[in-house]
Amino acid sequence: MPPWETCLQRLQEHISADAFDSTIRPLQAQPVQGGIKLYAPNRYIRDEVNREYLPLIIEFLAEFGGGSRIRELEVEVGEPSEPEPKGPKPSIQGRICKHRGRGGLDPAYTFENFVEGESNRFAKVAARLVADNPGRDNNPLLFHGSVGLGKTHLMQAIGNLIQSRDADESIVYCHCQVFLESMVEAVRLGSGAMQQFARRYQSASVLLVDDIQFIAGAPQTQKEFLRIFNRLWDGGRQIVVTCDRYPRFVKGLEGSLKSRLSGGLHVQIKPPGKAMRVAILKSKARNRGVSLSEDVAGYIATVANANVRELDGALQSVIGQAQFVGDEVNLGLAQDALRHLVGGPGRMINIGEILRTVADHYDVKPSEILSKRRYRHLVRARHLAMYLVKELTSRSYSDIGKEFGGNHHTTVKSACAKIERLIQIDLVLDQEVRSLISDLKR
Repeated sequence: MPPWETCLQRLQEHISADAFDSTIRPLQAQPVQGGIKLYAPNRYIRDEVNREYLPLIIEFLAEFGGGSRIRELEVEVGEPSEPEPKGPKPSIQGRICKHRGRGGLDPAYTFENFVEGESNRFAKVAARLVADNPGRDNNPLLFHGSVGLGKTHLMQAIGNLIQSRDADESIVYCHCQVFLESMVEAVRLGSGAMQQFARRYQSASVLLVDDIQFIAGAPQTQKEFLRIFNRLWDGGRQIVVTCDRYPRFVKGLEGSLKSRLSGGLHVQIKPPGKAMRVAILKSKARNRGVSLSEDVAGYIATVANANVRELDGALQSVIGQAQFVGDEVNLGLAQDALRHLVGGPGRMINIGEILRTVADHYDVKPSEILSKRRYRHLVRARHLAMYLVKELTSRSYSDIGKEFGGNHHTTVKSACAKIERLIQIDLVLDQEVRSLISDLKR
């Protein structure tokens, strides 16, 4: 694997998902003689990388054979240079987005390889409805939720399916940060470039825009996006947008744009439960030609429980470790590869910690949670504690039942399923669970 790709995976494990997505992911790497050059799309990202992450990047690149010039690495604003093609210079339209496939789509994002579970089932159904009937009732389609939960996968799966049925369909996918940067460039180049910029998006039969929150606080960009949005919507063409939260809660978004984005079908995607995380890991491992045992998949799903991207990074670390030492993937190897995710050598959250944390949160005693009393607040605390034990440890339903006053494993399973269902619809409980997990992982 190239040094930069390996470095990205290590960075993903060591910094927050938000920081990775907003600061590291936009970087582009170019191999040069004796090393690598990095390019940022703007000076803000360049300055942030140089200030906060450059020493870590240099460390990882040097570790994975990035070349002798790594210690002198600097981040520049711009894009990797390419040999000048013969013939006329490319238009602004050709420079706006670098496509991985036609329309900017990644062919790897399909409905077939999207792992479905309780937390994303409705989102997948909504995406298929739009793919089967673009521009009809569910327009615009908005996916919102935290990073790494599959929003981009589903959005691009819509585009890939539509294009597979009709190659003449004009599908345009673009990350909103690229939209913002491209518009700034077009304004700088003059009115002709700006017309070309607008024409690219207005000619789309399906427009897919990722991470709309990136244009918050940029009123001129929002005005142009809204103009394009209205043109497409009036023409009956499909618009799909993702955002890290419901648009109403994004500061800096204009009211008219919030109204437009909220006017169609909006679907929240929640973090996957442990059973789904295990299924995702096994699917991703199969795609890499690796077989994961239940205990290894369960361990990875326990320590890497923030989102799908963290799961993917953890899995890659385990597979990379196995390849490096020439051993098969087993539990001991996985524990060694992921020590950094559990806060110390072999440290795992235990039932006692969970009980104390939940008891403090509900202002009760741990002994009351373990009792047979059926007061409503105690039942909620008991069910939540069982759920957290299942999510954050490798204990089975039977083991948990024994710890919780000798309950049968079916009682524990039912309690965990109930909490998992509730956090999909109860925002207050969802925040409680997130807060408790955050406290326990400190």
